[in-house]
Amino acid sequence: MYAFCSVGVDFTRKMTFQKRSIMLLSFFILIAFQILIMRNWAIFYFAQIVILDVFMIGGIYAFRGFEFKHTDSINGIFVSYIIGTIFGELLTLLVTVTVFDFHKLSGFVFIETGLFSIFVLSFFTWYLLNITIKHLPSKRYLIIGKEEHLKDIMNEIEKESMRKISVYKYINPSPALLEVEIKNRNSSLDYKSKHFDSILIGNMKLANSVSDILDEAKRENIPIEYFPNIVEDVLKRVPIEIIGDFEDYYKIVFSNIDRSRIIKILDITFSFLILIILSPFVLFSILYILALDGRPLFFKQERIGIDGSKFYIYKFRTMDDVEGKAEPVMTKSGKLLRMTRLNEIPQFFNVLKGDMSIVGPRPDIVSTYDYCMNNIPFYSYRTKVVPGITGNAQVFYHYVDRLEYEPFANRLSYDLYYIKHMNFEMYVEIALKTIEVMLFRKGAK
Repeated sequence: MYAFCSVGVDFTRKMTFQKRSIMLLSFFILIAFQILIMRNWAIFYFAQIVILDVFMIGGIYAFRGFEFKHTDSINGIFVSYIIGTIFGELLTLLVTVTVFDFHKLSGFVFIETGLFSIFVLSFFTWYLLNITIKHLPSKRYLIIGKEEHLKDIMNEIEKESMRKISVYKYINPSPALLEVEIKNRNSSLDYKSKHFDSILIGNMKLANSVSDILDEAKRENIPIEYFPNIVEDVLKRVPIEIIGDFEDYYKIVFSNIDRSRIIKILDITFSFLILIILSPFVLFSILYILALDGRPLFFKQERIGIDGSKFYIYKFRTMDDVEGKAEPVMTKSGKLLRMTRLNEIPQFFNVLKGDMSIVGPRPDIVSTYDYCMNNIPFYSYRTKVVPGITGNAQVFYHYVDRLEYEPFANRLSYDLYYIKHMNFEMYVEIALKTIEVMLFRKGAK
């Protein structure tokens, strides 16, 4: 029964394919527009156009301009296009000034491309996203499992899928009851009037009790899917209650985690580049701290790394212990450094040392780690990879500042999703979306 193949779990894959298609189409539409307005198409101008369009599309994506959630209102896409376009053009200006000093794109091209992106391409994207959602097929599930245990997560799935995924019925099956449901489905002459599209196994013990009937359903071409696949595909997280229901499966998965060599190379390359680019800000931070607060420049703290090992994380000092105060007090320079996140820059030296990655679960302090290990099941899975400066939980959940079970359990579910599916694409996606978190103070501090 543990054939965890995804027979019919294709909803999010279709959405992802459509989103990428819209992004690619938007890129070529920008190129086509620029062909109409450009007069000189020498190779160095074409290179700058490509860089501009890549940065703009990347910026719009980072600020959620291609999300299906925005289909209810164009305002969300419009705002994303404004911010993403400006962000992309600013990055391009930085590149053109340093690399194409003698043959820079004219300001006219930047202005016309920006206006076209904001006022034309945003509406086109909104229209395509709406058309895509309208034509995506819906799917109803006959769920083998207890409603009281699965209902909350299924409600979340229905909402995230914009009601394209729904529940036909929960069934705590007796063989006779399941046979009746299958018989009624197969007796329907009209495909659209069938009671359910697929059987979803939400409890392995219950499924094993009717395994013969499920085998017969497979022979009759009734798709059978598994709850972890649906949850991960739609919610992009691994709730710990699902791990408990499918513990044997997840034990195997998390025992075979291996950090990609490509990610190691990206960590080192990007850290060097970021430290070089931000070197003026590093110098400013050092002088700013010295002028207002004096030494020491750095704050170091013991954190938990891969496999529960300990290491010291480094930041610019923004807090001081003051006699008579129960909590540390912010330094004079701390407010600006924290607001601009300049205090986080020294962590890239942790990345170069190998203690951290740019993307990964946020490293816990020792007391937090001890609490979570003692109170949250499967928390040890979180240390299967090198911790990160940013991560899936920081981007898609929020910063957790209360030592309580629920917020840390939710944070864990997002981190485990990244650990389970960690690849180049997710690494880049989280890195891009971190920009939105930084600029708009969402997620982690």
